[in-house]
Amino acid sequence: MNRKEFLESACGWGLCSCAVFAQPAQAAEGDDAAATELGTLKWKLDFMTHRFAKLVAVMSETLDEATLAGLFEAMGRECAKGFKHEFEPFKGDPEGFLKSVQQKWVESATWDESTGTVHVVDRSTNCTCPFVDEQKMFGHFCHCTIGWQKEAYEAVLGKPVDVEVEESILRGSKRCVFCIKVKA
Repeated sequence: MNRKEFLESACGWGLCSCAVFAQPAQAAEGDDAAATELGTLKWKLDFMTHRFAKLVAVMSETLDEATLAGLFEAMGRECAKGFKHEFEPFKGDPEGFLKSVQQKWVESATWDESTGTVHVVDRSTNCTCPFVDEQKMFGHFCHCTIGWQKEAYEAVLGKPVDVEVEESILRGSKRCVFCIKVKA
């Protein structure tokens, strides 16, 4: 029911008073303020995403590949620490963790205990990082995801892991696919 319909109904019920009219007017003013705030926040998010893409581009042009990879991997590990509540309960239970992530985030996730390998296929057709502007980001930003995966799977498996990006949206694929292996 929109505001006009509400007012017509209220008058039909004999509720036409200043108090009744004041309430919808205040709500409308609040809606306008909320819309303005939402617009401001969207502008800020778009601005920050664009600027971050520019920063990544400048870093990609000025830093060597190893430094860039190490920097992004460290950033990904820090990001993952904000999600510890999602993986720490599954220490020593990779099957439980994979079942959980499959329900929430990924299309498929398998654990081969005999080879110490986890294979993850993301369900999203867009990069899931809120920092990413897909039109302006480069594939080396995937090192951030490598760091995230390492932090999470090392916590779950209790051992150091290597992570390989098999497919990546930022590298031209339609999805992201990762292979996580326990280090020998």
